[in-house]
Amino acid sequence: MDRLIGKFLDNRYEILEVIGMGGMAIVYKAKCHRLNRMVAIKVLKNEYAKDAEFRKRFHDESQSVAMLSHPNIVAVYDVSRSDDIEYIVMELIEGFTLKEYLKSRKQLSWQETSFFAIQIAKALDHAHSRGIIHRDIKPQNIMLLRDGTVKVADFGIARQMTQQNTYNIGEAIGSVHYVSPEQARGSHVDNRADLYSFGVVMYEMLCGRLPFEGDSAVSVAVQHINSIPLPPSDYVAGIPETIENITMKAMAPSLSKRYASAAQMLTDLENFRNDPSYKVEISTEDTFAGYIESDSDATRKINNTGEAKRPAARGKEGTEYAQKKKGSARYSVVFAVVSVLLFVVGAFYFISAVIDPFGGGGTEKIEVPSLVSLAVDEVKSDPKYVDFVIQEGESVYDDSVDAGKIISQKPEGGKMAEKGSVITVVISRGPKTIALKEYATFDYRQVQIDLDRLGLVMVEQHEFSDEVAKDTVIRTMPG
Repeated sequence: MDRLIGKFLDNRYEILEVIGMGGMAIVYKAKCHRLNRMVAIKVLKNEYAKDAEFRKRFHDESQSVAMLSHPNIVAVYDVSRSDDIEYIVMELIEGFTLKEYLKSRKQLSWQETSFFAIQIAKALDHAHSRGIIHRDIKPQNIMLLRDGTVKVADFGIARQMTQQNTYNIGEAIGSVHYVSPEQARGSHVDNRADLYSFGVVMYEMLCGRLPFEGDSAVSVAVQHINSIPLPPSDYVAGIPETIENITMKAMAPSLSKRYASAAQMLTDLENFRNDPSYKVEISTEDTFAGYIESDSDATRKINNTGEAKRPAARGKEGTEYAQKKKGSARYSVVFAVVSVLLFVVGAFYFISAVIDPFGGGGTEKIEVPSLVSLAVDEVKSDPKYVDFVIQEGESVYDDSVDAGKIISQKPEGGKMAEKGSVITVVISRGPKTIALKEYATFDYRQVQIDLDRLGLVMVEQHEFSDEVAKDTVIRTMPG
């Protein structure tokens, strides 16, 4: 059982159960006894609480999010420290993540995608207008309420735009399917990185699949840098061209061709909602043209090296034209070769210096350790597992495994994998607990209906009573 369950923080917040785990923190459901309301409390994990840098990052996150007040962003109520426990008190969302919704629905209609996208765009517009970049937009960080309201959560790696905005690939391992090209390269990051990730989320909603898949984080990140995804309409028939173009424009690898702001993207989404004939035109050549990005983030298109057909000229003029054409073609070929060489060198640098920080080169294969039944926090802090990247996957309820321990892993223990590979682990949230009503004085048939809905089994015991009416519940166990 988790060490904090049942404890009070600052004699105010009673910790009830674990409801989520992130890279840096554990999220609990708690009760605020001062205001008599349920809240979510994010507690910094032990291994990070000992580190001054991570404590500062944790407080930076809370201060950033506290600046935001918007119906589509999870609210922060309090930031405090109790007995060396760093924590943030947040709005408790009674709902589920967009990722969970996608798993159950597989693929969303373009109408539902548009409905959710408008709300996400509003949240990003609000944050960006206050100088805050989320940097980790993905379905796992988008909450859905029962009434369809969207709440963007977990500004876990948010940074104010005035701070240095370079990106550590280690932060992206769990989110590599949604990472922007500039994040994958470790370049400067601005608000347009959020828009790229948002475009990937829209793509997944429309198609029921991700634009890029791979066997490792490295292969997926490289695709974000140099590949072009197929349009959603190639997978799903009937997607309107406008919603597809909005998605593809958000995912443009070239920063200059991507939406400049969330407000601009929101305008297109709302115009399309109000007028289905509204058009968003994009040029495939302009949006997905190859480019070389320098340290200053300037982008330059690689020109088309193909020659347009031109009627042959005659006589001296024709000879001069032919010579010029041959020279032009020669220079075009040289330029193309140089461009390819530059790309190869850049890709090699990216793989060796950015994505593969362990220096293994991805060639040495070693045995995958068995992590099942171990506590995930201990595994991540244990130096004997340093040859692998431990990625937290789903957190699920399990009656037989204590909260925080690993239920399963992929790849499985005993298999061979490259040094530096990702091991994705499924983590137990412990037994699922349900708060029951006080059923005394209820008709037992109504209680039966309620418990059936909760998936619980009711066992009846009958007693005589001079004070309680027939078919009425006297007491329940547990009470």
